[in-house]
Amino acid sequence: MIKLLLIILTIIIIMITVIIFLTKKHSNDSDDSDEYFAKQNGVMPDVAYIINGNPDGSKNMKRWPNAYKLCNLLGDRLGFECKHLPAKFVTDDDYIKECGDHTDNNKKDKYTRGCTYAHKNAFEQIVKNNKSAIIFEDDINIDNYLETENNIRKILNNLPEDFDIIYLDYCWSNCKKQNDYDEYFKNSNHTLCRHFYLVSRDGASKILKETMPMYDNGDLMYLDLVDNNKLVSYDVKPEIFKVKQNREQLGSELNNNDTHPKCKTFNDEINSSIFGFFGSVFKGSS
Repeated sequence: MIKLLLIILTIIIIMITVIIFLTKKHSNDSDDSDEYFAKQNGVMPDVAYIINGNPDGSKNMKRWPNAYKLCNLLGDRLGFECKHLPAKFVTDDDYIKECGDHTDNNKKDKYTRGCTYAHKNAFEQIVKNNKSAIIFEDDINIDNYLETENNIRKILNNLPEDFDIIYLDYCWSNCKKQNDYDEYFKNSNHTLCRHFYLVSRDGASKILKETMPMYDNGDLMYLDLVDNNKLVSYDVKPEIFKVKQNREQLGSELNNNDTHPKCKTFNDEINSSIFGFFGSVFKGSS
């Protein structure tokens, strides 16, 4: 009987020791993570901005449940606060003055301005709060939420120190021409789409300074900054996130319902070169 009690007591002591060790390790890991972010562009991101809206600025309820799922993931599991930013049609003179008026006054371009204005609002809050933040649009679709959660944790704990913008998901990137940064990231190469990305405080400040008033579509302005070495941009490696824009079911206020590939194919490169060549010829002759 005494031997049995000694065995039980020994097991209990071992279990308590293991629990104390794991608790301290978790605490140290958290401290290391916080210190890591403090050295970078602001502190650990804890806000996610959802770009969602009808033409009048109200919530688009057709798309909102889809966005709300990601909010639950970021909020309940990762401690993020989700904030709604409406992407409404911009017709007011003050809005156009801030965002610019580079396009014709039709429905598509009013919404283009509105969408860019919503992203602009997110950048202003990022600069004000001195924190990096995730920005996503309401038409993204996630296949596996648990896997996505785990990968977001890995990404947040391994961010490049000099990043301005990190595309968590994207389209039309020259993936085969990208250089590896590490096991998680590649340097961006002609990366487009802004439905799921992370922006640092410095990145938000640069985008506000260089793109307002707007002179082109939002993602093309970002690309212009990257190409001119004004913005440090990374792509998360394409196999890490199984995320895409769900335009097949949800459509697009920009009348752009095509499915965009994450990476360019060889045929895309050929077509781009051909259209680019003839485009430059016709442009030069006009």
